[in-house]
Parts: sequence; C-alpha cells; structure tokens
Amino acid sequence: EDAVVFEAAKCLANITCDNRPGQQEVSKAGGVQAMVFLLGRKAMPNTTKQAILGALGNVALNISMGKPTVVAAAGLMPMIRFMAKRKTSPAVVAQAAKALGNTAFGAQAVKARIMAEKAGPPLVARLIESAKMTAAARLQTSQNKGGQMSDLDIEMTTQICKAVTTLALNRDNAR
Repeated sequence: EDAVVFEAAKCLANITCDNRPGQQEVSKAGGVQAMVFLLGRKAMPNTTKQAILGALGNVALNISMGKPTVVAAAGLMPMIRFMAKRKTSPAVVAQAAKALGNTAFGAQAVKARIMAEKAGPPLVARLIESAKMTAAARLQTSQNKGGQMSDLDIEMTTQICKAVTTLALNRDNAR
C-alpha cells in the first residue's frame, strides 16, 4: 500500500538523518537497494518519492559505506531521471537534486561517475528553467502584477544550484 511505503520511507529518512549508525545499518540491511527498486515504480505519490530520495541522500552522506552502496545499487539513475523528466513535481526535483548533491559531496570518483551518467544536461536544463521563472517573476513584479516565485520553486532552484556547485568543485568536472 502506498501509505505504508510512505511511512516506511519517512522512517528511513528519519533514522538516517545525521545518524551515522543509522546510515550504516540501512546500507548493510539492503535498505538502499529496496529504495532504489521502489523509485522504479511507475505510480507512486510525490510525497513518497520525496521521502525515499531524502533517505537515499542521507545515506549517501556516509562516505565509508553509504555513498558506495548508493552508487553500487544504481541509486544515481532515479535521481537523474527525476530531474530529466519535465513533468516531475518541483518538490521531487528539489529532493532529487539534494540527494544527488549529497552523493557527490566529498568523493571525486563519485562526482566523475555522476557526470558519466549524464547528470549534467538535466541539471543545466533545470537551472535554465529556474532562471526563466525567476526572470518572469521579476518582470511581473516590476510591472506591478504581483509576480513572485513560490517557496517550492525557490527550494528547487536552491537545491539544483547546490548540486551543480558540489559537482563543479572537482576541477575535472567543472568544464
């Protein structure tokens, strides 16, 4: 049931948040593989996708065990896929970008792998889309039409910028 999967994903996100032992246990117990499998399901509520991506991103901050497990379990592909699909909810895009940035953080080999998986084009496309939204909102504001970006759009833009920055910190990928 979707509700059960959502609650389980929230639990995994909570026990892996700033908790090294939790990150390691989820990695060892097959939790990463299960989450990646679930992200492959066609019909899933956006809130569940966000919770799963949040848990994956938390696990990926564990450099010794979590990050390699996320990469080995093909966890990069759902993150990239959610950014690439135009109809993906901004909340899911924001969480996917955050998870991708967390996975890239502090590991040059993983950054190279992310770039090899062709994450650059979807990230840049989303960044351009965000810039257009910002420009449109500013134009409407200057014309006194009350234009402004939603908090969700701002969060998506912020997470995309953070992911791009994290990836660009490696001089080989900055090109």
